[in-house]
Amino acid sequence: MALEITSEMALHAQEIYDSLIKWLDANDWKYEKSDAELSIRATLRGDDLFMEFVIAVDAKREIISYTSQLPFDVPQDMMVDMALAVAAINNHLLNGYFEYDLEDSLFFKMSNSYAGGSPVNPELFRYLIGASSNTIDEYNDRLFMLTKGVINAESFFEEE
Repeated sequence: MALEITSEMALHAQEIYDSLIKWLDANDWKYEKSDAELSIRATLRGDDLFMEFVIAVDAKREIISYTSQLPFDVPQDMMVDMALAVAAINNHLLNGYFEYDLEDSLFFKMSNSYAGGSPVNPELFRYLIGASSNTIDEYNDRLFMLTKGVINAESFFEEE
């Protein structure tokens, strides 16, 4: 049986989305929003790359999610090495995970659940963005070097 979104769930998701928009505005973020999707898209500059990300409020699953596609493709001849590297990284992460979808896209994702009806501390938004961006920054150089053949899986694991 599929979970139905109750009016209370929809209202709470809207309140969280409104809180996200208010927090972004108060912190002078530039972003695009989709009120229909309860999501925003923004860009943050890391140490060396720009990170575009989406934060979405999912009323059905009662989660706030962060998704960022890394800005490079994975060549087919590096698919196995990338899958191994992502598995090794994910083994060390406490929050969030990298996802490699074999269509050559690499994503970082993190989500937090919220209990129906309870307010969400706006610091959660700072945490989602900060922790996710720091994790991406920590690994994106080596992942990029792996896609270019500058390092191989073996040397990637030596640094891990």
